[in-house]
Amino acid sequence: MTTIASKKKLEDFIRGLIETHGKIVYAVISAREVNRQDAEDLWAEVFDLAFRHHKKLMAASPEGQQGWLVQTAKYVVANHSRRSITRRRTIAKFSADPILTRPFVEDASLTSINAMNDAQVRLLFQEAMAALPPEQRQL
Repeated sequence: MTTIASKKKLEDFIRGLIETHGKIVYAVISAREVNRQDAEDLWAEVFDLAFRHHKKLMAASPEGQQGWLVQTAKYVVANHSRRSITRRRTIAKFSADPILTRPFVEDASLTSINAMNDAQVRLLFQEAMAALPPEQRQL
């Protein structure tokens, strides 16, 4: 069972990590990620991981803590980049070949959609896309 004192100790430890190593972690991330909002989100993800691995980090020296945080930041940015590339490829693929122009599998729930003529489907799709906010439309 976790006591209030141990929660306070953990909170103080994480705050200390952020105060001591937060700037270097952000520098590592921002050198690889130009989008400021993404860089801030990735920074928070690194310290979320530090919280999850606090026992390991508490046992490490300050240099060891910094090394772990910097390496973790590099991994987090690399994973983010891979996800972004996959997302861009998927968007490009669907832009070139939208889902609605592909043949449908036989499914009773799609019977009414299959019965519609292609022009109606395109019109409905365009209206639905226009109603979405720009960030959802891109996805």
